[in-house]
Amino acid sequence: MRRTTALVVIVVGLAAVAIANPASAQTRPPVPRRPQPTDRIFISVDGMYQAGSENFTDSATFPANAETATFNSAYDVKPGPAFSIAGSGLVWRQLAIGIGVSRFSRETPTAVTASIPHPFFFNQPRSLTEDIAGFHREELAVHVQARAMVPMSNRHMQTMVYGGPSFFSVKQDVLNRVGYSETYPYDSITPAPGQTASVSKSKVGFNAGADVAYFFTRQVGVGGTAQYAGTTMALSSASGGTVDVKVGGFQAGGGLRLRF
Repeated sequence: MRRTTALVVIVVGLAAVAIANPASAQTRPPVPRRPQPTDRIFISVDGMYQAGSENFTDSATFPANAETATFNSAYDVKPGPAFSIAGSGLVWRQLAIGIGVSRFSRETPTAVTASIPHPFFFNQPRSLTEDIAGFHREELAVHVQARAMVPMSNRHMQTMVYGGPSFFSVKQDVLNRVGYSETYPYDSITPAPGQTASVSKSKVGFNAGADVAYFFTRQVGVGGTAQYAGTTMALSSASGGTVDVKVGGFQAGGGLRLRF
């Protein structure tokens, strides 16, 4: 009888343990997974090359020796290096809003031709041709951008396309009055310093482009970008009117990429 009772107790105990273990396994809270990091801030610092030509011409007249003198100026704005820095932040899924700043600075050699009336004889103008150095062009632009992130299978890669308005501010040295010197018998003239001025103008344009980056770590990488940002604005002319000037253009380059 005692052996039977002990056996019953052992069987009941084993059954209780067997029932309790699955129940505790079912009620045990799952181990929470660590959330995947989300990078929401993006920064790029680039050395750029601005391609294309922004050459323009200007002309004016002024009274001289009871007649009318004329001169023409051809400004040579060559392609050259530029600098750009931009930052953006995710606002919804793959959409980011960003802002960028770019600067382009270049010397603008100017070819001048002039026709100056003779002080003694009517309809016998003297010609002048000269190349003037030291003129300067500076372009500063603020780009507001909507950026769409393109899904990539490689976690080291990141691609964005973007576009939006650009706010341009331009400073340009111009020739307002040609300079020349003359001596008796005044049959010829030679170049001399003229009257110059620095004119400035601001206008809204647009920008559009793409950026591709490769990240060595989660936060640091390198990338390349290509964009068009430009407009046409009317600068003050030596004649008292305005002259249309192209600003900005196609830019391409690369540099540092950061994300947080």
